[in-house]
Amino acid sequence: MPKLPNIMIIFLYGKDTYRIREKTREIISRYGEKHKSGVNLRRFDCLRDNFSMKEIAVQSSQKSIFEEKKLYLLSAVFSKKDEFLEEIDSFVSSENIFLLSEEEVDEKEKAFKALKEKSSLQKFDFLSGANLKKWIKKEFEKYGKTIDEKALFLFASSIKGDLWKASNEIIKISCFSEKKEITEEDIKKLTCFDIKSEIFKTIDAIAEKKKKEAIGHIRSHIEKGENPLYLLTMIIYQFRNILTVKDLLERGEDYSSILKKTKMHPFVFRKTYSQSLKFTLPELKEIYKYLTKADLDIKTGKNQKELSLELLIAAL
Repeated sequence: MPKLPNIMIIFLYGKDTYRIREKTREIISRYGEKHKSGVNLRRFDCLRDNFSMKEIAVQSSQKSIFEEKKLYLLSAVFSKKDEFLEEIDSFVSSENIFLLSEEEVDEKEKAFKALKEKSSLQKFDFLSGANLKKWIKKEFEKYGKTIDEKALFLFASSIKGDLWKASNEIIKISCFSEKKEITEEDIKKLTCFDIKSEIFKTIDAIAEKKKKEAIGHIRSHIEKGENPLYLLTMIIYQFRNILTVKDLLERGEDYSSILKKTKMHPFVFRKTYSQSLKFTLPELKEIYKYLTKADLDIKTGKNQKELSLELLIAAL
């Protein structure tokens, strides 16, 4: 496995959150192989957590008792971009590693330009065309399968670059098909391409505090073979939207202003706005804290995926 880069800031950004997740896991794995104690992996969500970039800079300057580099995972840094710009040189000169991830990025921002100059930067756009087909083939190969050209075309056209959905479907197809080569008939028979619309029913139940109903939805998704980590990612994504809307509401912004600032699709925004009214801001921050902890527990193998989801919903 290749070594971590010498540069202290690694910046992963783009719409393809699946590949960002995979790259993050790869970096955490490489870090864990070299730094065995496991106590110096730190995670901060700049949108949720109450801290300043100055505090992180000061903390990162302190020596570890294990004489290990610390790995800081920072998400949504652009929500504190002014603070980050003030401390970026401290991060660059640090002996520790800072892994930043961001979905929505304006490449004209000063913060982005600074990161472009001072970090190891990688953009993750949605895969399409030949690149998407190549990725699909490799994923099927992991499960000892091949896929013929007609099936490959149908599958690639159906997922539209959504690798969360694709990964889930590839696992299911590989498990249920006894044949080595996947055909067009297998794709039509075994795939389910309405996951996204169904998962929003689960999110609605959680937002409306219908715990029994939400757990029932989760169990139904898992029985269909859907990936628990994908389900959790969708839930985190929606609650992050709710938290963003609620925060702007608390700041006195009106409906149209929030819609413009969040750039959500009007239909999604109407649902999100309505859901934000059902929570206080402290409640949402606490929920988001539970969500990100469950995400970390699943990724690090601390809890069984299915159990983590049910415990999470029971705790909300």
